[in-house]
Amino acid sequence: MKNLLEAKNLRKYFPIERGFWRKTKAMLKAVDGVSFSIGFKEALGLVGESGCGKTTIGRLILKLLEPTSGAVFLENEDIFKKTTNLNLAEEIQIIFQDPFSSLNPRLTIEEIVGESLIFHKRVRTRQEKRKAVGELLQKVGLNSSFIGRYPHQFSGGERQRIGIARALALRPRLIIADEPVSSLDVSIQAQIFNLMKDLQEEYNLAFLFIAHNLEIVRLFCKRVAVMYLGKIVEIASSDSLFQEPLHPYTQALISATPVADPTVKKKRIVLKGEVSHSIESFSGCPFHPRCFKAIPLCSKVIPSFEEKRDGHWVSCHLVNGK
Repeated sequence: MKNLLEAKNLRKYFPIERGFWRKTKAMLKAVDGVSFSIGFKEALGLVGESGCGKTTIGRLILKLLEPTSGAVFLENEDIFKKTTNLNLAEEIQIIFQDPFSSLNPRLTIEEIVGESLIFHKRVRTRQEKRKAVGELLQKVGLNSSFIGRYPHQFSGGERQRIGIARALALRPRLIIADEPVSSLDVSIQAQIFNLMKDLQEEYNLAFLFIAHNLEIVRLFCKRVAVMYLGKIVEIASSDSLFQEPLHPYTQALISATPVADPTVKKKRIVLKGEVSHSIESFSGCPFHPRCFKAIPLCSKVIPSFEEKRDGHWVSCHLVNGK
């Protein structure tokens, strides 16, 4: 099956400079050799603790950051070799985590949503822009008469709907949703989630869904990738990952997910120690200092990323049977 987007051996290192002459003392490995694919109309979830590199991957795909090495192909075309980002903006858009700071408080909703339509020459007159923006607002559940208002006149959920309308304006094929509901109330989260689900089906959208809430990821995404310290340690279908997680880190994440039924007792896996820094160098698996199943081999050899069963990939010595 042909994929819409493929990332191959993607790396992003940030130099850590110290001293008067700002000499590079170390490298922070925010993304370290990541490979994955997203199919047409597919939603891929990307989960992991804060600081593991999820948002950096999103910024690399949007070309907001230049990679240290690796490639990202959009239908077999390397986006890092493009000389202009204009066409890329028509293919890939983003929904930001904070629905307030991502909207310019000095612009009206008409200007915020319609700016890209004018810039990319999708509309030519003020009347065409107003009509297009009004239709977009209706698509996301807002009244078209709101186009003259400013962001501060809306609630958090309404502002996120405006952000979604802006992302849809150019009819992209891939949307990077960076924690799109984490700053909203639980009841509003469900509304935004259902809206995104409906829009995905209507516009045949593909998603890279970055989130901490595993239950939302499970409902929204067909496949899930789990990250730890800049590396993907497990990728599988949502059903396979949540029913039988193979990597100890994934098992710990899922065990921490609360259950709505108070009669169900769930055993929590508590990881020891703190999250290591990606500037540290490891001779083996980066998760081994916190792993509750670690064996001596884990501290010496980095495990290979292998397919354990159909479509279920994992990087762990215990699972790989070495």
